[in-house]
Amino acid sequence: MLDSPGFVEYVVDRSVEPDKASKDAKYELVKALVNSKTIAEIFGNQYYLRLRAYLREGPYYVKAVSTTAVEGAE
Repeated sequence: MLDSPGFVEYVVDRSVEPDKASKDAKYELVKALVNSKTIAEIFGNQYYLRLRAYLREGPYYVKAVSTTAVEGAE
């Protein structure tokens, strides 16, 4: 898996899965990877931390975007 270019980026990208079943399946994959005893040494610390963050946030996490409206601005 690690030899596939962009594998980790694809796995942690929630925007590519259109339905609930796909998001749940991807989450279960990440869960299995993170729970592996050798994940940090195989994938490296940087990817391990990204996978852990994905697991902690859950399959439906959406980053909040705040906007500020200014009265009289056009």
